[in-house]
Amino acid sequence: MSELLAGARAGLAGQRRWLLAALTLVVVVAVGLRFTVFASNRTSPPPVLLFSATGNQVEGIAASDGSIKWHVSGPFTSVFAGAKRVLAAQPMQLTLLDAATGQVRWHYALHINLHVDFTQAIFTADTVYIALATGGATQPGATLLALSLADGHLRWQYSVSQVRAFQLMRANDLLLVGVGATGINPIHALTLAALDTGTGAVRWHYTHLAEYMNPVSVQGTTLLVHDGAIAVLDLATGAERWHTAGSAFGTAACVENDVVYASAYPATATSDPAAHVALSAYRLTDGTQLWQRDLLSEYVIGVPGCTGATLIVEQFNPHDSQMVLYGIDARTGAVRWHHAPQVNDIVNAGLGNGQVIAFTFSTSDELLAVAMLDPATGTTRWQTPLGVTTMGMMAPLTYQGSIYVTLGTTQTYALDAATGKIRWQRPVFALVAPDGTTNL
Repeated sequence: MSELLAGARAGLAGQRRWLLAALTLVVVVAVGLRFTVFASNRTSPPPVLLFSATGNQVEGIAASDGSIKWHVSGPFTSVFAGAKRVLAAQPMQLTLLDAATGQVRWHYALHINLHVDFTQAIFTADTVYIALATGGATQPGATLLALSLADGHLRWQYSVSQVRAFQLMRANDLLLVGVGATGINPIHALTLAALDTGTGAVRWHYTHLAEYMNPVSVQGTTLLVHDGAIAVLDLATGAERWHTAGSAFGTAACVENDVVYASAYPATATSDPAAHVALSAYRLTDGTQLWQRDLLSEYVIGVPGCTGATLIVEQFNPHDSQMVLYGIDARTGAVRWHHAPQVNDIVNAGLGNGQVIAFTFSTSDELLAVAMLDPATGTTRWQTPLGVTTMGMMAPLTYQGSIYVTLGTTQTYALDAATGKIRWQRPVFALVAPDGTTNL
């Protein structure tokens, strides 16, 4: 009997050890499974993509190395981006794509029996606003479509005849719609309209005799408008607060810290409208002139760049394309530094996120180089030669630490904004960043 009891106890002990081992195995497997599930949820963020329409297709291009992540066959004439979507335009159709995958979300057929050019798009959380220039030179006009981002249905439409194109800017619940005159009648009464973003109803309009009427900037309750001169309007009502004098070259301006910086030429018509060229600073609220800085005569001022304490001002000679670049103290108007081109060199500058990107093109050997300048001192942080070109370059596109430079219509270089090192290059013409900025 004792032997039987001992055997039973041994059997029970063996079963306990087996059960304990089995439970241990279950716990280990369970922990392992839980660890595996947890690890699978730790996915890396999707790659940042840029977008380009090559004519035959739209491409999603990895910003890190220039590789093609997806493409959609066209043909397409232009591409716009925003709200994690890409809007690709065909001659008579719009196609919305998912920005991450290129998957088609919807198509919208255009019922316009005229030639169409797509000029601009603005995305919100639920709507895309797309501006179209229609009719070409024979029947010029412009149309604005507000399309649902979810399914592409038309929310509302706004059209104007006998204008060249729309220029759009969104400000709170207003969509500001600027216009350009036609080549047949370049200067006449033009109207800038402020539309309700939800309904398309006109809240107010501002009319002035001009060649174009474009919104420039919104500062609080104030709107800056470029109409050959600079008009400052009340954003809520469209009432004019003050207006600068116009000129044969138009007035280029930027605004920062409640100060408007604008080019200034003789107010009266002369045989040489660039005989006196200056940059002026005006108080935004009432137009009081704070200072004026005389610059090179016979050199037209490009759009100044507001980069904080230093204004970046570019002047160019319309006769020989020579350019001079200035850094001007924003508070006093004093010249802090300037760059004049070397013999047979053309200097051009672009601004991106407060950065000064300068291009030097040598007419003797047709070599193009790009450089990063310090806005405060004008000193060169780095310079990178890109190669020989006879086709010029596109405006630089800056996005998330990279600068994208396109030579002519053939090759795009991606450079590290901190060092100037070339990250990649591809035969791409037009690039669009996820936030809608572009090099066009």
